[in-house]
Amino acid sequence: MSDETTRIGVGAAIAADGGGTSVVSDLRSADDKAPPPRTPRWTWQAVLAFATAFTGASAVLLHLIGNAFHEAYFSQWGIDTGPFPKSSDWLVTMGYYGISNALATAALAMLEHWYVVMLSGIGLAFYLWLLFSPWNPFDSLGKWSTLMPSLPKWARKSLLVATVGALMSVLSLPIIFLLVIFIGIPAEIGRGIGEGVAQREAKDFEKGCEASKRKCIRLLRDGSPVGEGYLLESSQTHIAFLDVSMQRVRIVPREDLELQPLRLPTAK
Repeated sequence: MSDETTRIGVGAAIAADGGGTSVVSDLRSADDKAPPPRTPRWTWQAVLAFATAFTGASAVLLHLIGNAFHEAYFSQWGIDTGPFPKSSDWLVTMGYYGISNALATAALAMLEHWYVVMLSGIGLAFYLWLLFSPWNPFDSLGKWSTLMPSLPKWARKSLLVATVGALMSVLSLPIIFLLVIFIGIPAEIGRGIGEGVAQREAKDFEKGCEASKRKCIRLLRDGSPVGEGYLLESSQTHIAFLDVSMQRVRIVPREDLELQPLRLPTAK
C-alpha cells in the first residue's frame, strides 16, 4: 500500500481498478438543499373546462327549479299546464329568482336555529377530519388475513359478505348525499316557492277587486262579457283567470278575447 493518503469528500463516489482508486463524481452533500417540489398550476384549458361544466350544471339546476315552480303554482290553482307551456328562458329566470328567495329564507332560518347550524358544522368538520386523516381502516385487513385460514369456510364467507356490505353502505352515503343536494333540494325549492306564491295570491284575492293589490280584469268577446276576476296565466291560445263571481278558476280560449283592467294606477 502506498504511503500517499488521498482525502475524498464525504459525498464522492469512488471507483477502484487495477491501477488504483479514482474519484468518479461528487454526490450531493448533506448541506445542499433539494429543489422545492413543483406545484401544479391551472392551465387555461382546465379553467375553461371547469367554467363550462359549472355553467352547464347551473343551467340544469335553474331549469329544474323553474319547472318545479311552474308545476307547483299551477297545481295549487288546479290548472292544467298543457295549454300554458313556458320557454327555457322563463324557466331559468324563475329558477334564478327561486334561488334568491331560497337563500334569503335559509339565512333567516339559520339565524333562528343557530345552534343546529353550529352542531352541523362540528359534525361536518369531524367527518372531514376522519375522511382525510392518515388512519386507514384497510390496514387492519392484514391482521385479519392471518386469522382467516384458521376459521371455518362458512365463517370466512360470512365475514367477507358482511365486510363488503358494510363498505358498500359507507361508500354509498356520499353518493346519496350529492344526489339529494343536486336533485332533491332544487326541486323542493321550486315547489315550495310555487306553493307559497299561490297561497299569497289567494290571500290577497280574498280582499276583493277594490282592496287587493292585484288588479281585476274584465274579459269580453265580441262586446259580450265573459267574466271578471284575476288573471293567473296566459299563453298564445288560452287565458286562465279566477272568476270572482263564481269563485272558480276558468280557462278560456284567447281568440277574439278582449281584456279590460277594472282599476287604473293611483296617482301619488
